[in-house]
Amino acid sequence: MTLHAIRDCIHAKKVWDLCVPKRWRKHFFLTQDVKEWVRKNITIKGRLEDFEWRQWFPIICHNIWLAHNDRVFQGSLPSHQDTLVQSRACLAWSSLVLHVSNTVAMPCWEPPDEGKVKFNVDGSLDVTQNLRGCSGLARNHESMVLCGFLYRMPSGSILSTEIWSILWALKVAWDRGFRNLEIEGDCVVAVNVVIEGVGEEHPDLCVVQEAQMMLKQDWRVNLLV
Repeated sequence: MTLHAIRDCIHAKKVWDLCVPKRWRKHFFLTQDVKEWVRKNITIKGRLEDFEWRQWFPIICHNIWLAHNDRVFQGSLPSHQDTLVQSRACLAWSSLVLHVSNTVAMPCWEPPDEGKVKFNVDGSLDVTQNLRGCSGLARNHESMVLCGFLYRMPSGSILSTEIWSILWALKVAWDRGFRNLEIEGDCVVAVNVVIEGVGEEHPDLCVVQEAQMMLKQDWRVNLLV
């Protein structure tokens, strides 16, 4: 792995320009030794959004490297915005798993069959800070991360966040061209609501109806819990 591929090429530099704080940029791009550059970034103290920089850094490097391989071997290259969004989703998902794994026994993740994509989704609500949102991560049968999303919601219940997570997974998967999809969450109620529908007075009626319209597209989608 070279600094050119993960820091200095056009795609990588655009990704870093989006997320490296301005006060760090001069020194961030000056170091020419890979080991020294990595050491500095995993020991530096600072935060980006809700996470420490040392958490962001290796995940962004990983996704830039995957994008580089896509360009070299498949002739395709995601946008720098997509690479950052995917990194943010990976970080949110891994942090959720690490937090939960300290309190409960986590089931093993089961990959989808070959030719399918599995989107693991989750909604969350922090009543103490009045924060809510949803996230998702798509992987193939080889456990390779394909894309992800992280969406912060201005309002809504915990059920709303779970329903939104399903809708966002459907939207992202369709736009990415995935046509054989599994969406796996942990909320049976949200899955049933999307499948069966809700009454006209339900606060999430529009979201549910949009998700149901997405399910009617020309593709295969299984909702799992």
